[in-house]
Amino acid sequence: MSIFRLENTIQHYAWGNREGFISGLLGVPAEKGKPEAELWMGAHPLHPSRVLTEEGPVSLYEEVRKRPEEILGKRAAGLFFGAFPFLFKVLSAGKPLSIQAHPDKKQAENGFDDEERRGIPRTAENRNYRDRNHKPEIICALTPLTALKGFRTPERMSEIAGTLHLDYPDRLPASGSLKDFFTALMTMKKKAQGILSRAVLDKAHLLPPAEARVLRLLAAHYDDDVGVLAPLFLNVVELKPGEALYVPAGELHAYVEGSGMELMANSDNVLRGGLTPKHEDVQELLKVLDFSPGRAIALAPGKPAAGVTEYACEADEIMMTIIALSAGGQWTAPAERSAEILICLEGEGRLGNGTTFLAVKRGESAIIYASSPPYTVSGNMVLYRASVNPSVFGGV
Repeated sequence: MSIFRLENTIQHYAWGNREGFISGLLGVPAEKGKPEAELWMGAHPLHPSRVLTEEGPVSLYEEVRKRPEEILGKRAAGLFFGAFPFLFKVLSAGKPLSIQAHPDKKQAENGFDDEERRGIPRTAENRNYRDRNHKPEIICALTPLTALKGFRTPERMSEIAGTLHLDYPDRLPASGSLKDFFTALMTMKKKAQGILSRAVLDKAHLLPPAEARVLRLLAAHYDDDVGVLAPLFLNVVELKPGEALYVPAGELHAYVEGSGMELMANSDNVLRGGLTPKHEDVQELLKVLDFSPGRAIALAPGKPAAGVTEYACEADEIMMTIIALSAGGQWTAPAERSAEILICLEGEGRLGNGTTFLAVKRGESAIIYASSPPYTVSGNMVLYRASVNPSVFGGV
């Protein structure tokens, strides 16, 4: 067999949704009093999916270690050194996530090796690098989703400072660098950060509506945290369901509210800079940040067929596909591919490859190994599919 149902783990982080979005999607009871932040689908060693085989559930992480070429295919197994390439998530934010960035591959390798040499346990709260991988990511909104993404231009930041009539334009990079500005902001005394945050909050009514709303929302959860100022220097993005963003290595960002499907390279490396009670390492964050300014633009979708939407990016590890089928419709996967994970978010249908067939309905997920013959999905349903970038196989 090469098509299997998956069991996955819900992560109960403090910022998670408390209204049961993920448990409702899965059709299972919510755990009383526990926020639901993420559903992980993949082979990350911390919380791997369980593959439901005829012999019982087995760890996808262990299965990939034993049979990388069967599961990933020879080409992908070689390219990704026998490791499962991506982590697929349902993300549901009940309160803002931390302002954060992720390292590139080289930075992650160096940072991980350094912390290993220093003997910092991989589960320690002050650990920055929990693995040796980068973490480019795509997020596609399932509900209206608000995010902060990338630095604004210095000109726009100075305009906002002028609008607020505050006595701190010298802190904004009218002629200096964004790195100098952000470094000065993040290394201010905590008391000064709080005074500045409260001063901005008092004049939030002078901001454009989206920036004012996000600033007030951040302040409601984090009060004197300097991250409350993020809407002044990061782009505010409001996604409609079905719209997506790509976040490359080094880009400062935060998901503020809403739910979405998130697909990333298989990593848990996060460097934080505000809006969190967790470990922050400002100096390490400054090392990995890309300070290039600009507008935040939604990821352009590909439309290869009716009812099919593809979100691809520059990263080899990830491409997200939305497959929306009406009754009697079907879609056939490309012949050349690696392992793929699919989750049904609406309706019901069937996955099949001529020898193996699996019925799926809302909330159920499955993995298709690379060793599977070409497979087809059919039914009346909406599937989200995680795969490697087809450029790995010479595709577009």
